[in-house]
Amino acid sequence: MIRSACVVCLLALLPAAGALRAQSVYGEISGAAVTLTNNGADEARKVQSDPAGNYAAVNLEAGRYEAAIENSGFGKAVTKDVVLSAREIARVGARLEIAAAVRCSRRGT
Repeated sequence: MIRSACVVCLLALLPAAGALRAQSVYGEISGAAVTLTNNGADEARKVQSDPAGNYAAVNLEAGRYEAAIENSGFGKAVTKDVVLSAREIARVGARLEIAAAVRCSRRGT
């Protein structure tokens, strides 16, 4: 009886299979640690992202920077060779991957 119910459920889903799409999730990460390192001067500035995921480091010297963005539960994203000129506003975004996936299994069935 259970087996036939499962088959009926699977057959009911088949017509919808063509309409299924992969899901991408985009969002903001509040409180991410952002480290901007001036490669020429070997100086680093640390800031945090706001609730909207934005961050700002004001009064940076012109130069070539490395931007490292990280947050607990996510991997670290590093963007190298960000060139910043005098009085320039540069936007550096990042894609943070989930650090580890938890795999669940049912035992005893």
